[in-house]
Formats: sequence, structure tokens, C-alpha cells
Amino acid sequence: MQFNVECKIEEDGASETALRQYVAQAAEYQNTNAGFAILLALDKTVDAEGAVNLFDSIWIEPVQRPGEAEPCRVVIIRVPGGRENPNLLRPAPTT
Repeated sequence: MQFNVECKIEEDGASETALRQYVAQAAEYQNTNAGFAILLALDKTVDAEGAVNLFDSIWIEPVQRPGEAEPCRVVIIRVPGGRENPNLLRPAPTT
């Protein structure tokens, strides 16, 4: 099975509403046998202080394409990427 992964860098707005503008494009590139595509969005709007909650950063958007009986499901994954020096990040200490 094959599927498409669309990658975007978002510097202005990476909200769910803003990223929805790309779901039709990600679905259109999906010309394989899978009924889903993946949209990875590098969120450069997040500063060094933190990122959005993981569960708020992954969601699924249905996209109904012409001529298809079932909608394509686009899995959107928003990845924080606005830190100036991400290699300085370390895991939290174990307790």
C-alpha cells in the first residue's frame, strides 16, 4: 500500500482553520490505492516557550473528491518548529 505525505512550513498561522486550506491539495496528490493522506505542518509560529498540546496537534479532515464514493481522510500533524536552537532541548528528568 502507498500513500502520500504532504509537508508544509507554516510561518504565519498554523491553527486548524489555517491548515485546512491545504487538505484538498494533500488529498488531490493522493492518487494511490489508500483512502488517506498525511499533511505534516512544521509550525514555525511556536516560540521557545512551548508548543500546543500533542492531542490538539493531530486531527483528521475528510475531503470528498469528485468521482469518488468515499471521502479521502487527511491526517494532519502539526509539529512545533519555531525554537531557535532545538538541539538544546533535553528530555525531562525521570522520577
